[in-house]
Amino acid sequence: MFETLQETIIHLQDSHTELLEYSINCSIRYGAEQFLARAKAEGEEQEQDLLELVGGEDGMQSIADELSAFEEESVRYDEQAVHMKWVAELDSLLNNSYLMNPSLRAAAEDYLESRRPEFKTGFLFQRGKTHREQERRRDFSWRSSRSRQQRK
Repeated sequence: MFETLQETIIHLQDSHTELLEYSINCSIRYGAEQFLARAKAEGEEQEQDLLELVGGEDGMQSIADELSAFEEESVRYDEQAVHMKWVAELDSLLNNSYLMNPSLRAAAEDYLESRRPEFKTGFLFQRGKTHREQERRRDFSWRSSRSRQQRK
């Protein structure tokens, strides 16, 4: 039996590196398993504490319902904001658009041109001709806008 003991000791001395690696591996696995178990227990404990803090399962459900109501309200608010922005842009576009036909626009341009201080017509008797042309353009512009209003 002594010989068997000696052979075993010699064999253990020869394979001490493999045995050491195996022992370290087992120790690391055991430490990791213990750490995970403690972390899980702490997490469950924190979860229970938080659940008690909000009022249990019923409190948790009411918070979830409240959150979904807020999400729905925010979606409606976003839709309303987009609609209001669209209406404002449309109003701006309509306020800046020409709402007259081409002939009325041309008459208005002619009239505005005649109202400029540098507007002159003719070479001789210029003052009278300029005044008559201004009156003609004013009358044409006024008649065009009047006939347009009557058509509406």
